[in-house]
Amino acid sequence: MSLLPSILALVLLSAATLPEDPRERELRNTAVTEHNLAQRMRRVDSAQAMVHYRKAHRAYVRWFAAYGRTERVYDMHYAYAELMWSIKDYRAAYDHYMRVVALDPEGKHSRFCAESAVFAAQEVLEAKGSEIVVFGPDEQRFVDAADQYIEHYPQDATKRQNIAYKAGYLLYQHGRIEEARERLLIAAADPSSEISKKAAEIIVEAEAGEKAR
Repeated sequence: MSLLPSILALVLLSAATLPEDPRERELRNTAVTEHNLAQRMRRVDSAQAMVHYRKAHRAYVRWFAAYGRTERVYDMHYAYAELMWSIKDYRAAYDHYMRVVALDPEGKHSRFCAESAVFAAQEVLEAKGSEIVVFGPDEQRFVDAADQYIEHYPQDATKRQNIAYKAGYLLYQHGRIEEARERLLIAAADPSSEISKKAAEIIVEAEAGEKAR
């Protein structure tokens, strides 16, 4: 979910105090420079922007293959996730947003990436349309992203409630009642909110359905 104007500035700034490997620096600079060129071009010339996105993508992939275990990997996962979001590869964006949080839940990009992972998973589900009858990997990925946000960022009660409700409702739709109830109880924590009322109604409905069996 791209919000920040200069991926290059962020990645280079974070790397400024780390030991230099000339080959690593060259590859990283290529990735983030092409990425920023694409970001600047996308509203002016979308075809040319895609040329830069593809160059950035190739450089990121090569960087991860060669340097994916180095100290800069946190910022590079963030930058690459933003690129994948920009080109609407939401599954890849999700994977890298999730890795950012897994690496350091308290890191400078992590809360943003945790929420962005939820949005990326939601984009995948929305692209599948309303004819979803099986709870598959994409549905689980949404729940995993929601659970991650719920676990690590309780300080934002409103977002936490909304995300918990979405995960709970998705699970409820697929008949996973116990799992749904766990998330819906979180969503129902603030009785003054509209989401809380909706969550409570679903919990009551689920309990009534279970009793009727």
